[in-house]
Amino acid sequence: MKKSVIVMIAIIYIASVVFIGFFGMKIASYNVTLYVDSIVCINDEANQRDGYKSVIIQYVPISEGEMNTNVFQLQWKVLPEDATNRNVSFEYDQTTTVGYVNSIGTVIFNKKGTITVYITSTDGRNIRETVKIIAI
Repeated sequence: MKKSVIVMIAIIYIASVVFIGFFGMKIASYNVTLYVDSIVCINDEANQRDGYKSVIIQYVPISEGEMNTNVFQLQWKVLPEDATNRNVSFEYDQTTTVGYVNSIGTVIFNKKGTITVYITSTDGRNIRETVKIIAI
């Protein structure tokens, strides 16, 4: 092989390394599952206490036939924000007579008391945020 061919191959090789280095090649990953690392209750009323958040609301007695206004809507954030499955479920002691929590995180009180709600990831890792809602 002639020297000029070898030199030309070397120049093309060096130029391609410089070209790729300059413009960069981004590594793209496909079908990667990002799991939930944490769930955070972001209600303004929520205060941190002993490893859980708590919210105190004022219970207003209702008369028969009146609409129940003793309602609290939980707000949460799933981290990382680009997690693959950002869905959560709401768990609580369903034997309580104080009230209940529906599937979208609305807490409805029937009387004064405390409901402990666990906001849990549904991605298989069962990451939880504990929130106690207290109606006084």
